[in-house]
Formats: sequence, structure tokens, C-alpha cells
Amino acid sequence: MLGPMYISATHTVHLPLHEVFAFVANPANLPRWMGGLERPRLRTPLPLGAGSRFEATLMHEGTPTQVELVVTVFDPNHAFGVKVLTGPHRFESLITLHATDQGTRVTHTADAERDAHTRAVLSTLLGPFLRRRRARRVPPRVAQLVQTLRRAA
Repeated sequence: MLGPMYISATHTVHLPLHEVFAFVANPANLPRWMGGLERPRLRTPLPLGAGSRFEATLMHEGTPTQVELVVTVFDPNHAFGVKVLTGPHRFESLITLHATDQGTRVTHTADAERDAHTRAVLSTLLGPFLRRRRARRVPPRVAQLVQTLRRAA
């Protein structure tokens, strides 16, 4: 992570750490708080952990694309990360959790991948513009996660 397309947002949710992790680390819940991701389907056997894979439909500007995701980080009650492996919109997403006196501090970090030369050039040239555009999306997604968790409580 931490390329030119890196963005992050943090909020506190008034729920215990273990409840927040259980919700965040369940791929079936991703569509409830991560905009554009629909119908996740696990492709590897349970239990879920680092290396587990699932498929989903990623909606981008009204166009559905089938994508494969892999769990990159699975640290119970601390962190959950996924990476989109296929499709035109590859990115990594990491949720880190920290217990506070008020509940759980949730930090969502996302970074678009620059795996091809063209993407590298575009990221360099358009990175500041695209980063600002994506940065507007992450705080609402974290806020949506927090609202979803509050309703589920």
C-alpha cells in the first residue's frame, strides 16, 4: 500500500472490538458497507483466513464486472484486508481496529494498484486528481460501515 492512490479514513463505533471484527471480516457483509461490491461468494473452504478467496460483482459506473478477491490480512480483532486480483479496478482495502474507551476505532485504508505500465503512467499524471476523487469515497464508506454496525447492534 501507500502508493499515489492511497487514502484513509478513521471513525469510532460504539461497539466492542470483537463484534466489529466479526462483522467486517465476514465477506457476506461487504456489500452492506463497501459501495459497488455485490454478491460475494466464497471460493475456498472455511475457516476464513489470509489466503481465502472469494468472487464478487463489482459495479463501477453502472457496469458489472466479475472480480476475484483474496484475503490479505486476517488478524482477529485487529485487522482484515482484501485485494482485488482480477478486473479493471484493482485495489487493496485494509480495515484496522483498535479498542478505545468509547468502543472501537475503525480505520479503512485503500490503495489502487499500479501493476501495469499504463496504470503507472496514469497514476503518476492523474494521481493527485484521482486520489482526491477516491478520498471523497472512503470516509462515506467508513461512515456507512459505522451506521450499519449501529443498526445491527
